[in-house]
Amino acid sequence: MEKILTIAIPVYNMEQYLRRCLDSVVASKYIDRLEILVVNDGSKDRSLEIAREYESKYPDAVRAIDKPNGGWGSAINLSIREAKGKYYKSLDSDDWFDTEELDGFIEELTAVDADLVVTNLTEVDADNNCKPIEFNSLYGVGNLPIVDFLIKGNYTFDIPIHSDTYRTEFLQSNNIAVSECFYADQDFKVYPVAHIRTINFSRKNVYRYFYGREGQSVSYAGYVKHYGDYVRVCKAQLKFYKDAEHTLDKDIKKVLENKIFEHCKWAYALALDPKICNGSAEAQNALKELDECIKLSSSSLYKRLASVKTMKIMPYIFLWRKCNINFLKVTDFFHR
Repeated sequence: MEKILTIAIPVYNMEQYLRRCLDSVVASKYIDRLEILVVNDGSKDRSLEIAREYESKYPDAVRAIDKPNGGWGSAINLSIREAKGKYYKSLDSDDWFDTEELDGFIEELTAVDADLVVTNLTEVDADNNCKPIEFNSLYGVGNLPIVDFLIKGNYTFDIPIHSDTYRTEFLQSNNIAVSECFYADQDFKVYPVAHIRTINFSRKNVYRYFYGREGQSVSYAGYVKHYGDYVRVCKAQLKFYKDAEHTLDKDIKKVLENKIFEHCKWAYALALDPKICNGSAEAQNALKELDECIKLSSSSLYKRLASVKTMKIMPYIFLWRKCNINFLKVTDFFHR
């Protein structure tokens, strides 16, 4: 039977959460229409053992793939290459799906034909407080041409990866691949956008995003530890934009520049904010390399970043460039 949906689950030392994640998908009444790729990224705990247990129990649906540690991005890239389903969706191993919503979504996917299908999601914290996030209320339901979507969204692309479901052939034929390091999920807001033609919005609320877990890459501690990876992602996106700039439609070009601008702006804030990297020597050096990369890649982006202000008055990136003054640190001192 044709597989409608490939669910890719990258795993690294997630034995505490992996069963909850897998149980939410193998419970689907349409498990025969699912391809579940559990990619163990060199875990040192029992994650691979658990994945193989589910593979043994559900051999027609679950496939455990073991690989050396290479980061989330490397697991995603491998799963895209291996995917056989009509559509492709990733699921972090500490998150889960609402099984009933997943069943309804699989029914929808049998009839949908779009490069990207967007579902709603729910954020869940450690105390089980839930915050639903809806996209169909903003963009309607059904297919929407990419340009109409960009105009409605004021030339932003703020769909999180947890809401993304891509047509597998779209990813594979366009050689979509992400950076093989932390924060590679940001690449899904850049690389596919250059190729997407149609987006479909669903009412289904499939994804349950668990946040607040200690050690998450989006925590302050995660940013400090992996700041170099964040810069690496930004530099790769800048190269992509520079190489593709003259071939892009003006609307696509505008949204890509906006998105890369946001990613780079956050890189400055992370390195200079006293509550995060605090202008450490390592972060400063990485930021200087990124700053030079921006200057060489896009003069318009470089100028836009110079105008970014803190407290609505002080262009802190410009001051850092010209005077090597970390104004974020100065303002933090006066606000203590």
